Amino acid sequence: MASWLATTRWTDTKVTSIKEVSEKIKENKEKFDTDNDNALNYNNLSVSESDIFKIQIEEKEIQYKTINISYDTVYPGMTDVTLRTQNHKAIIVAYNFSNKIYYITNLNSKAQFILRRILGYTGRKEIENMNIDLPNGIFMWLIQKVFTENNEFTISGIDQADEKIIIDSIVGLRGETQDANKLQAEGDTVLNLLTVLSFILESDKLKQLIFNAECVGHENIPIRLNDKGYVSINSEDYDGVFEDFDTSKKKAAILLLVYNGILPHLIESYYEEKSDDTWNQEKRNDFLDQIQNSLIKRLENRKKEQID
Repeated sequence: MASWLATTRWTDTKVTSIKEVSEKIKENKEKFDTDNDNALNYNNLSVSESDIFKIQIEEKEIQYKTINISYDTVYPGMTDVTLRTQNHKAIIVAYNFSNKIYYITNLNSKAQFILRRILGYTGRKEIENMNIDLPNGIFMWLIQKVFTENNEFTISGIDQADEKIIIDSIVGLRGETQDANKLQAEGDTVLNLLTVLSFILESDKLKQLIFNAECVGHENIPIRLNDKGYVSINSEDYDGVFEDFDTSKKKAAILLLVYNGILPHLIESYYEEKSDDTWNQEKRNDFLDQIQNSLIKRLENRKKEQID
């Protein structure tokens, strides 16, 4: 079973360097614990920081470090405290991009709260959500791209005229029907006629897409997106130049590549095709007709087969 690291992204409006982040964590480590009656308490924060690394993503040099944290939560009650204590572990990738500090973390629903506590923030808007803003319709557009084998995206920029992002395969789909039932398919490759047809007919909205991407130096990058802006990677199935990195550094490097390289280019391509009418309602209907005609043709061929 694939091991996915689901993440959200946040920005820090108070600091501008990785060094400042480390200093604030050290300054506030002893202030992390809470002591509230009849409420969930947080304590025993442990922090392990990496060195500051540099990564080149296209023409941009990004400084980053990994911050592995561990902390306990204790819920109120009369039973022994050890029975009410849960340990939590998380990774935080702190990086500097365009003179701003961002955090990618698998803390998810607790991310803003925990980031504020470890950094000692008590005011307003110090930590703000900066998830990937996926446009409506991009999942169907990507499915169409792979299904029609028009799945290469050229990266434009200095010295990058020949570089491409390729969506090799779609391996997972999830949606919801109008009666709130879930529709899901997952496997080595689920992009076949019946699967696509089922989602088009039954899915009121595609909720999640899993696909394998590649680009120069990275032969396989498994990516999972959902409509809430969560971005997940599977570092175990990744193949590429980050393979020899230690576990935390490899996860961080893949996340930085996905957030700052692959996804911005795919989103840009989606909007470009909408702007120049390469992808519009007519093209979407053409895609549906193509699925319909392919399915009818296959059914006709199957009808001609002899029963053993």
